[in-house]
Order: sequence, then structure tokens, then C-alpha cells
Amino acid sequence: MNATPETPGGNNALVQVLTDITSEVNDEAEGRKHSDRPFQAEVYLELMLERYLPSRGLPDAQFGSHSGMKGNSKASIGGAVVSDDGKRLILFNTDYRSAAEIWPIDRPTLISLATQTVRFLKDAMGNTSSGPLSQNASALADMLRSTFDTIETVTVVLFTDGLFSGKDIPIADIFGRKASCEVFDIRSLARLSDRSVRDVSVSFRDRDGKPLKFLPRSHPDPSYECSLLIVSGEFLAKLYEDFDVALLEYNVRAFLGSSNKVNAGIRRTLKKDQERFLAYNNGISATARDVDLSEDGRAIEFVYGLQIVNGGQTIAALHHAMFAEGTDISRTEVAMKLTVVREADEPSFVGEISSYANTQSIVQIADFSANRPFHIEIERLSRSVWIPGERGLWFYERTRGQYNVARSREGSSAAAKRRFKTRCPPARKFSKTDVAKYINSWAGLPHLVSNGAQYNYKSWLEEVERTEWSPTEDWYRDTISKAIVFKAAQKAVRDGNFPGYRAQIVNYLVALVGDRLGSQIDLRFIWQRQAVSAELQNLLSLWATVVESEIKSAAGRSNVTQHCKRLVCWEAVSATKEAKLASQIPELRKA
Repeated sequence: MNATPETPGGNNALVQVLTDITSEVNDEAEGRKHSDRPFQAEVYLELMLERYLPSRGLPDAQFGSHSGMKGNSKASIGGAVVSDDGKRLILFNTDYRSAAEIWPIDRPTLISLATQTVRFLKDAMGNTSSGPLSQNASALADMLRSTFDTIETVTVVLFTDGLFSGKDIPIADIFGRKASCEVFDIRSLARLSDRSVRDVSVSFRDRDGKPLKFLPRSHPDPSYECSLLIVSGEFLAKLYEDFDVALLEYNVRAFLGSSNKVNAGIRRTLKKDQERFLAYNNGISATARDVDLSEDGRAIEFVYGLQIVNGGQTIAALHHAMFAEGTDISRTEVAMKLTVVREADEPSFVGEISSYANTQSIVQIADFSANRPFHIEIERLSRSVWIPGERGLWFYERTRGQYNVARSREGSSAAAKRRFKTRCPPARKFSKTDVAKYINSWAGLPHLVSNGAQYNYKSWLEEVERTEWSPTEDWYRDTISKAIVFKAAQKAVRDGNFPGYRAQIVNYLVALVGDRLGSQIDLRFIWQRQAVSAELQNLLSLWATVVESEIKSAAGRSNVTQHCKRLVCWEAVSATKEAKLASQIPELRKA
């Protein structure tokens, strides 16, 4: 049970990830060479945030690239985001070198980059700057000033295509707020690409700072190791505070809310009988990639790749009681079963652990949505319905990591990699949450989509499961056409150089097109072309400006991100008289 911090597959796996992301950055930058933002470092940051933000349960980031000097001091930044609860500020910066091979980034370089990032924040708070600010950087500084009062913690995330093997990057408290630094290097990207989840690696210690003792299995099995522990409720609540939904990526569902019958019972126990919580509660089941043991081998000091596969309601309810309601849960104890699963067995084994653990409690089989028949059918269609001209496929990733597995099975030669990329390029890969996003945006539900991928997916899933529905080839082609429109809207918003709320603008833009033109647009026309016309792309660009203005106006003095999650915002945007057809578009059906 030794630590295995390296990525599975060693250096070869990292080289492949580096090659893939460099190619993706170059392709994206080339495709945007006529726009206002073709710089590779900024493209790299955008692509990283597309992966990073969902894994952390964070909303859309606000971009504002800046690098300038004031005397001998340098300030720089790439963007920032404030968590939905307004308590966490995350600042982003980048050291991207478009490397062709693995290169080591040293600690002094990262310390300098972190210092530059913090300096931008401090300049913004003091209403000063190191050199002239662009419109985007100025808007970012304004956002930092306007939101900082509610901030409790600040995290600096440094994205790099280098490989970092040093110690943590220290950051002092900022204006009384606790600050920390996270380095997201090529190994971090490899882990996220392989798992599609955040690699949650944490110290396992009790209130006195001692490693957590465990009871091991009596009959070892080389494929896995399983231990039983008793952990404090405070430990779990703080774990959820630090990592949020990233802990629950393998869980069958998200927190159902404190009014849910089970969670209400948990809350009552915490308030009145918390010493009996261990007896009343079934505990949690967790998996890990590896652990570090104490010298005597009887306690766990550190856990790598922690995931809560059963008991998500328990850990979220503990967090809610402690942080939202201010309940003292210091006397609460929870049973934990921790299973260390070897890398080769992880995808299937973890899925089975989650399934079997949950079918022994009140969670129903319907919660395991990846195995629902309609998801399996969408996967089958994506492997059999070729785009016009037999030029390739869209790849439906029904379960995490399928795309990488399929790419590996194609072969390791350069020709095999090119062949797979031509047939199924990354731009044509889509997931369960993507399907829900495409459909609900088009259907006039952008407020649901703006609530986040998991919330929107759950809403769509509930609607689907009300009927015995099975996808057809016609449905599949129409859905891909909606995906093409969604991606065209993303391009319009990206090229429009909007400083913030990009994801929300895209959601509402697609909804507006669906509302105004949906019944008139020939989706089969888009399927045949596998692209929108220049006329529709221009229309999206024009309407994107209207949508941005409307959502800001509708929010008034409220937080725009939060307002976009409400139906009233869509009612305001859908009522706008500014979104008009500037010219005929080929996608419209002929009368």
C-alpha cells in the first residue's frame, strides 16, 4: 500500500497527453487566427479550464489576461472565478511553452508566477495596475473588487504543460483571507484525462493529528485491499468543504437537499443524538488508488485518489449541518469502509462497488444512469451512425475514460493515432452531461443548464425516465445537430471577446435560437453539412451581444451568475425585441 504518485503508464502516458494537448491548442489557435484572441497560452488556459472547472464544481470563469511591470515588480493573471456560494476566490495563471517533450518546471518559477498573480489581486483591490489594462483585464479587476468582501479563501491555480515534482508553493494570507496554491501540471492533466475526475489526495489524521487507525481484512486478495475505519463527522464535513462534488464523481447521485426525508433524519440525529450517529447511520463506502501507512502499518496517514462511492448524502448532510446551519458536530463519528483498488481494475471494480453498495441501501437501480438502456443505445448509435460521406463518427462517452481506452486500442503507432483522431476527433466527443446541455438549452431551459452540469443532467434524466423512451437514428442526428449549434454558439461567444459569463451567454443564446427559430430550422441540413452556415454563425454573433446585455440588465444589482439560474432570467431574455433576423439563413426550411 505504497504511494504511487506517478501517472499510470509512466512517462509514455505523459508524453501522449502532452502531444494531444499541444496538438489541440495548435488546432484551436489556428482555427481562431482571425479572431482577437489567437494566443496559444490563452487558448491553453481556456482548454484547461474546460476540464478543471467542472471537476471542481465551479461556475464559468472570467478571463482577463494581463502581464505588466510596475518598477521592479511584475503582475500577471489569466482569469478568476468565484464559487457559487461567494466564499471562494480562485485565480488562474499559466506557464505554457508548447513543448514537444516533457520538461521540468522548477519551484522558483512557480513561486514567481504565484507572486505575480497575487500582486494583480492586490493591485486590483488598491485600484492600481502594473501597466495599462486591456478591457478584459479591467473588467476582471472590477469583478475582484466587487466580490472580495464575501471571500473567505483564495486559491491560486497555476496551469503548466511542464512537470512539477517539488514541494507545495507557499502563499501568505491575503487581506486576512487564507490563501493556498495548486499546481496543475501535465501529470495533473493526465490524471484528469484518464479519470475525468479530480484526483483527491488527502491526509488522514484525527483531531490530535495522529494517523487514523484501521481494521484490515483477514484474508488478503491481491486485486484490492479493504479496511474499516471510524472517522469524525467534522473530518468528513471539512473534506467536503475543501473538495465539494469532486469527492462524489463515482457516487450515484448528488446531494438531494436538506429537506429530503433521509437527510432530514440525519440532521435531526446530529442535533439531538449525535453520540448515536455511528449506530444509526450506515456509514460510507470509499475507494482510493493507494494509501501511505504509518511506520507500524496499523494506521493510514495519506490517501491518494479518494472517492466516496456510497454515502454521499451522509457527507453532504454533515457539511450542511456544520457549515450552513452552524451545528456543533464535534461528537459525531462515522463508519468508513475504504477499498484500495489497483489501477488496472479501477474502472469496472469501482463501478461494481458503487452499484452493490447502493443496492443494499435505499438507493434504487435507476440511480445508476450510465447503464440505463437509452444511454447504451446512444452509445451504440454513436458507434454506427457515420457522418455524411462516411468521414467519421461522433464519440459518445457513456462512461468516463471510454474515449482514451478506444484510442489506446487503435494502436500506439503514429499512423494509428492519426487514424483514430481523424475518425473521432476530440471535438466530436460528448458525454451524458453534454447531451443534457444540448437538449435543455435548445428546449428553452437555459436556467437549468446554468445551474451546472450535474444539476441540469439530473433534471433531464428525471424527464427522460418518466417515459419508456428509446433513442432513434433520427433523434440522434437531430441531437448532434443541436450539438453543432451549441458549439457554434461557443465560438461566437469566444470570438466576441466577452470578459465574463461566457457559459451563461452560450446557454441563453442557444435557447434564444431554439425559441425564435427552432421550429423553422432544418436540423437535417446541419447534420448533412456538419457545420452551421456563415449566415447562422453571423446571427449567433449578433445575438450573443443581445443576450449578454439582457442577462446583465435582468440581473440588475444581483449576482449575474446566480440570476442566470432562475426562470425569471430566461423570461426576460426570451422577451427581448432586439434579437432579429438580419438576413435569411440557409438552415430555415423553405415555405
